Parts: sequence; C-alpha cells; structure tokens
Amino acid sequence: MIGASLHSETFVISRSGYSTVMDLSQLGLKCLLIPTPGQTEQEYLAGHLSKAKYILTQKQYDMNIREALDAQSTITPLFLSGQNNLRAIIQKALESQ
Repeated sequence: MIGASLHSETFVISRSGYSTVMDLSQLGLKCLLIPTPGQTEQEYLAGHLSKAKYILTQKQYDMNIREALDAQSTITPLFLSGQNNLRAIIQKALESQ
C-alpha cells in the first residue's frame, strides 16, 4: 500500500484485495485500487466499488497516477464507521505517544 498526500488529504494506491478494502473502508480514505491481473475477485471488487464511485481503479499495465490524482474529486470514499473505527484507533494511539 502506498500513500501520497495531496492538498492535506491522503490518497492510497493499493491492490484491491478484500482485506485491504475493508481496512480502507475503516479509514475513509480516497484510493486507487489496482487489481492483481488474473485475480477475478480483486477485479470484481474494484469494478463494483468504482461503479459506485467509492474508489478509482486502473489496470496494472495501464496505470496513470496523474490521471487518478486529478480524478479523485469524483469519488466519495467508502467509510464504515462504528466502534471498530480504525482511523480513530490509530489517531488515539498516535496522540498517546
């Protein structure tokens, strides 16, 4: 997983595995997901979330990071809040350091 800051926001570039998607949904971050070629579940998940405008997706061999950064305003990140909110847990841990 790679993170880049742009305009004080974090933009994540990662594979589109189920566990990664669930972690990102707890963080509420905008992201570009790159399915591993031949991994049909990753391809399906990335396609489904992209159609719903939660994430951006590109094929591994056709990646264009600039295009993704420019298009990030077109998505609203999937954010599942609740008592297991990973973002809040990480923030609390950082504040206690």
